[in-house]
Amino acid sequence: MNGGLLVIAHEATRTGSPAVLLRLLTAARDDLPHPISVRLLADGPLADDLRAVATTPSDGTGRPDVVLVNSALAAGELWRLPDDVPAAVYVHEQAIALGELSDDALRALRERAAVVLSVSEATTADLLALGVAADRIRLLPPAVHRPDPTDAGTAAVRRELSVRDDQRLVLGCGVAAWRKGADLFVPTCARLAGRRELVFAWVGQRHRTERRRLDHDTRAAGLDERVRWIGEVDDTSNWLAAADVLLMCSREDPQPLVPFEAAYCGTPTAGFDVGGLVTMGRNGGAVTVPFPDVAGLATAAESLIDDTALARATVDAATALADRHHDLTIVAAEFAAVLNGLAADGRTTE
Repeated sequence: MNGGLLVIAHEATRTGSPAVLLRLLTAARDDLPHPISVRLLADGPLADDLRAVATTPSDGTGRPDVVLVNSALAAGELWRLPDDVPAAVYVHEQAIALGELSDDALRALRERAAVVLSVSEATTADLLALGVAADRIRLLPPAVHRPDPTDAGTAAVRRELSVRDDQRLVLGCGVAAWRKGADLFVPTCARLAGRRELVFAWVGQRHRTERRRLDHDTRAAGLDERVRWIGEVDDTSNWLAAADVLLMCSREDPQPLVPFEAAYCGTPTAGFDVGGLVTMGRNGGAVTVPFPDVAGLATAAESLIDDTALARATVDAATALADRHHDLTIVAAEFAAVLNGLAADGRTTE
């Protein structure tokens, strides 16, 4: 490619960072440096959509005006590019994931990236701890997708789970892995299992090893008839709308978007006071407890189930935060401004 924007994405799964990238590229496409080329390091369900944003194929030749690397996990790719091409890395990770970066990726964050975009205050703190200069870090909260549930779709979810009108659905959502705390969902549900009106489900992909572990723990807790592991779905909107409370069990979550999406569906969140949930809890957008207080998390979930006024206030605070900091139009404009500024610098060095 000659000039324009090269986007490098570490994967194309339906998880947060690729979904946010697709959202921003689609919304800001006409305002970004052209031509646009997209290079994916790994395929996934969003691959075709991400490639469709491009205006020219990625053939690995030529010199772009600016490069955007989506995820710190792919930052090492910057060393494959000419030194004088300005680059931004959009970091969606926090300490656990950042601690697993290759030396090349760490050096790229510290030395090669002109701008390091951070999704949250928690991520910024961890980048500073890694030695990334403060004057190169710029906060760019991820844009939130506004769900579009339907009454029929929501009713279908509750039928699938056999949730009666007098029962309540406690939902977990995300890749069912250690960082997301899927293993902590089971003991939290066990704390709530004495309430026979509660039904429990987790929506999200489970890899083979995690599936075996979670199924074992579910059976051991005597919950195999109460907890449903749904797997990955194309659209979580109706699931979030069908729930009475969203349970966030994450050990680390730089800026989770699911609580905002749930709030737009009218569903409040209870979670551990980690990462982006710290800000949500501080502003009343979630009921949070210290990690790893499983008993406290169960109590927080009960408070939202039993107190409709608290649930409503939590939803209202979360949607207000989303409107103020995660609106797609606002975030996309900032995203485009950063890349256009770097592209102008890139053109002056040719």
